[in-house]
Amino acid sequence: MLRFFSDSATTKAIGQLARASHLSVFVGAGASKEVGFPTWSELVKRLGKGVVGKAHGKPEGDAVQAFIENSGTLAAAERIAATVKSADLRAQIYEALYQSDDPGSLRPGPLVEAVARLKYVDVENVRIITTNYDQLLIQALRDVGVAGTKSYCTDTVQTASVTHLHGVIGFAKPADGDNEIVLSERDFLAPTSGGWRKDVVTKALNSGPCLFVGVSLTDLNLLSPLYNSNSKHRHVVVYTRDPSLPDGAVKAVEDIERKRWKRLKVDCLFADNYADSSVFVNEVARQRAHPGAEPLAQRLHEWNQDVVLPYVPAAIAEYAKVQQDLSAKLDDLLRALQSAHGMDSEVMQLGLFGFGIDGSEEFAHVLATSDRAMKDPRSSERLAVRLPTQWTGIKSMCSAVPVSEPKENYASRWKHMLSVPVRLPELAWAPVGAIVLSSTDPRSKLSQVRLSGLLTDSPAKLYGALEDAGLNVLRSA
Repeated sequence: MLRFFSDSATTKAIGQLARASHLSVFVGAGASKEVGFPTWSELVKRLGKGVVGKAHGKPEGDAVQAFIENSGTLAAAERIAATVKSADLRAQIYEALYQSDDPGSLRPGPLVEAVARLKYVDVENVRIITTNYDQLLIQALRDVGVAGTKSYCTDTVQTASVTHLHGVIGFAKPADGDNEIVLSERDFLAPTSGGWRKDVVTKALNSGPCLFVGVSLTDLNLLSPLYNSNSKHRHVVVYTRDPSLPDGAVKAVEDIERKRWKRLKVDCLFADNYADSSVFVNEVARQRAHPGAEPLAQRLHEWNQDVVLPYVPAAIAEYAKVQQDLSAKLDDLLRALQSAHGMDSEVMQLGLFGFGIDGSEEFAHVLATSDRAMKDPRSSERLAVRLPTQWTGIKSMCSAVPVSEPKENYASRWKHMLSVPVRLPELAWAPVGAIVLSSTDPRSKLSQVRLSGLLTDSPAKLYGALEDAGLNVLRSA
């Protein structure tokens, strides 16, 4: 996080987008994936399995499934569309997308929330365009207080609108009545398809800089206007660095990608973690609302100095005293959480992670746990804030979303963990910590918590209670 927001290319892009008179934000499937929705390719695979499952058993079904998928996502979608009756396709997409969930009750993730905040600070001059079927953006905009927000599926520009390039399959019909669902080769490539969509994208490119988030930029409705654009504006796409790449290949791969998009006037940024994308959008919103505000990197250093360092004093006696107080506070919070959420019978622990800075080095460490007080500051190990990692707390800090996972294969006595990131509005909602609830029972109630979290159910309440607990402890330094 610190490295990304200290980079000159990042700060330059934030300034450019914050100062733009008109800004268009393109939101892709990565923003919905944060709450468990499939990406476009994953959605097509689900649809394919549905088609195969209804008509074929094994082993024939596996062969048919491979045939559907083996020519790429667009061709696979076309094969599915050709197989399914037109009247049934939308219902099958609905089922594959939401499964058993009510689309009107799903909780937006951090990137969708960030886009909504950006819209809120300048409703008139920020336009939102999405390739997603869902209406998480509508939910998030209403949550932050943007009045009259509706979905549109034509080139109708309304102040509070969200333009859905691929149509809407959600909890409300589009306000303009038109709702053509875009899925397959035909929808993208037929001569009569996509005209208004390309017009929308072209107008956005010409009216000011565009920000692409949660996108792979493989969508033909985006690529074609980009390749044919004469826009004078430069645009920005935020990707996340591939954690599977060998360290020696990272620079070479990213340089190639930057050169590719530079030819289309798109500046390509690579965030260290998924959480950085939402923090980036939040920082654009902050700088747009408060021109000249301190940059995030500086605010992170101040946070570390004022809040985190008091928890890890160098003197052993002082550290031991801080640990006793902090461990006791976490133990009180743990008892209250167990009582409020019906987990009194389980043996549990509450742990607190904090984001730390030493010069230009960034790391996370376990600040305290409820079941023991550390006695020596050297006990607080510095952990890399990046994926992959075995630490559940680090995973939630890197993603900015709750992470629930079994630990039965680990030597630790803790068999299931739920980690909720601690995010601060004044730090662009950056995950500067995580609070981790652990149980010795592999069948713990924590294993029943669904990460998509409905707005009205107990998982959402548990997430909120945990994040509030983490905030209260960190801010009491």
